[in-house]
Amino acid sequence: MPDAPRTWRKNSHSGNESKELVILRLIQGQQNISRTELVRQSGFSGGLVSEITQRLITKRLVAPSAPRPSSAGRKALGLTLRHDAAYVIGVDLGSYYLRVVVTDIVGNVVLKSQTQTRLHEGRERVLAGTFSAIEQAMAECGIPIQNIRGIGVGHSGIVDATRGLVLSFPRPAQMAEWKNVPLRNMLQDRYAMRCVVEDSVGAIAVTELRFGTGKNLSDFIYIDVGMGIGAGIILNGDLYRGPGGGAGEFGHLTVVDKGPLCCCGNSGCLETVASCAAIIGAVNSAIQQGVDSRIRELAEEHLDRVSIELIGEAARQNDSLAFRVFDRAV
Repeated sequence: MPDAPRTWRKNSHSGNESKELVILRLIQGQQNISRTELVRQSGFSGGLVSEITQRLITKRLVAPSAPRPSSAGRKALGLTLRHDAAYVIGVDLGSYYLRVVVTDIVGNVVLKSQTQTRLHEGRERVLAGTFSAIEQAMAECGIPIQNIRGIGVGHSGIVDATRGLVLSFPRPAQMAEWKNVPLRNMLQDRYAMRCVVEDSVGAIAVTELRFGTGKNLSDFIYIDVGMGIGAGIILNGDLYRGPGGGAGEFGHLTVVDKGPLCCCGNSGCLETVASCAAIIGAVNSAIQQGVDSRIRELAEEHLDRVSIELIGEAARQNDSLAFRVFDRAV
């Protein structure tokens, strides 16, 4: 895996993707980049790069930045993405939490909020709560609505990102509720701006690729263990979706022969033994059957307050039940 910043691979974008977007992404990934580096990394001619960068400056998407030192003695003028060129809204629609964030185009957080998703209230109530949280963020962030250019949603279900559909949500009582939900169209119709719907773990993997620890990597796997288990697979600098978009759904691989029934319909899935939901469920079941545990005291006798953090604290206090459930999960 390369240690230097990735160069733009000509085969990594479709023929319909504009050369302007190629240059914009390179500037986004390497702030204060010179035109010479843009030529080298894009493979475009110097004249074309100059033409494109001037257009981006005119559109107020890019601005000249501090001159960069040059071995030839002449200082090269760098280019940087304007942080105020646009703002976006990100939504994490998870099994337990609904999170909304407003950021500028380079990822600086303007506003963030968190509420409970409350899946048990049904899809329509969850969507109404999601729309309400988005609209509250728009009202409170102080950004003119015309400067908010898009909404991205990470959904914890199985997603067809190309069509913007939530295909299913393998959580208890949610499979039928979330079958083939056209979430992207619902958002675009409501807010009249571009919207993207992605599998939440895939969205995190892309974020790491663009802004995080994966910036200098072309191939890596991001593994997320929460109420469910999944992975985002980055190959050759792009999110790998696999046939039907199901790559990374290894939380529903069978790991225990004739194991517990999973909400996806299979038995012995990895999520049934190693996810946070499985660990919490195992603890609650044991306590309900009379197993003595420090966890009961930490939860103040309210089993609905049992969380993975609380179980971890009990393990640090040498609670045997906490040790057993964690040992079984790993």
